[in-house]
Amino acid sequence: MPAQPTVTARSIEQRRPDTLLVMSFGFLLGMPIAIPAPPMYVLAFLTFILAAFWYRNALTIADMLPEAGVVVLIALAVLSNLLAQPYQNIDAARIFTTSFYFLLFLFSRCIPDRRSLLLGFCNAMVIWALLIIVLAATSGVHEHGLLLFVVPEFRLWGSSIFPDWPNYLAFMLALAFLLKAIVFRHGIQAFVLLFAAVLTTSRTPVLAILLLVLCTVWMQFLRPRADRVLLTAGAIALALASLFLLAAKAGINEEFLARMLLFSDRDQIFDFAFDLFQQAPWFGHGSILLDDSVGFDGHASFHNSYLDILVRHGVFALLVFLLLLRPPPGSFRTGGLYFAVTVSFFLVGSIFQNFLKHPHILMLYVVVIHSSEYFRASHQPD
Repeated sequence: MPAQPTVTARSIEQRRPDTLLVMSFGFLLGMPIAIPAPPMYVLAFLTFILAAFWYRNALTIADMLPEAGVVVLIALAVLSNLLAQPYQNIDAARIFTTSFYFLLFLFSRCIPDRRSLLLGFCNAMVIWALLIIVLAATSGVHEHGLLLFVVPEFRLWGSSIFPDWPNYLAFMLALAFLLKAIVFRHGIQAFVLLFAAVLTTSRTPVLAILLLVLCTVWMQFLRPRADRVLLTAGAIALALASLFLLAAKAGINEEFLARMLLFSDRDQIFDFAFDLFQQAPWFGHGSILLDDSVGFDGHASFHNSYLDILVRHGVFALLVFLLLLRPPPGSFRTGGLYFAVTVSFFLVGSIFQNFLKHPHILMLYVVVIHSSEYFRASHQPD
């Protein structure tokens, strides 16, 4: 029986057409610009429309199953709005956007060269990272030391300049860091992305660092001679050293530790949202906002993608949503531990922030879960 050819990232990329076009799609996904304001992320929607128009491949049974799930999820979302209480003042535009948002789950099947799309996204995030670092250096925000991570006015230092500051932009920077470190093996760019993510003052990069460190240690234990990850470990060490330099200016203080461990705001949100869920568990309350329109006086956000679906559309919709989030069968076996780390970054991070209801991030997620072969290929010799 003839030997199977070795799968490499380079050989995969060479088999894909229209690399430049797909890279431009990824670049647009790295531009989370909303006009006039969130959730109108026009570049994400434009990317989806262009990719869907460009797509010409025939449907397979494997494609039809997730498409059926999307149809069911949209139907449940529409039904939840039809059954919603009229006093909640749900406007028609929000019903449309929250219900048909789930079409974005189909984005991945419109992209034949997913590695190029991820590379285009990462390149866009490198540009953002460099701008963040330059502005931080020239504006003197680093002089605040650890207070930069504690005082709200300091934490929002980039909000008037950069989109989705700080949490969503930090997530995208940290995701690009993982992809650059794992799939593309660009160690210096990975460090730049991680350093910029830390400068956003969001705690999101901590999750990416923790997951990658644990994975790296485990892989080194399994494969002591695996030198591919050493550069990544060095980038992490440099980023942490930079953080400690900031700490040296203000000293470790109780305010910083309290900020790093603060979850009381999430407790208030989750408790109120869970009470709403208990009032309408099966089909939800429709496309409500978690604000004073439903009697909530805290921060107007669910801060949890799964809770968002559960409260708005009910338990059946959440089950379908979770099924659509599953990577294809065999993906974890193909992509290995580094693929699992990247997927976990999305899924775990969405427990603490509404990442999977952000169109740019959801579109990137469905591309990542269909890209397990690139995670395997990145750790084989070219």
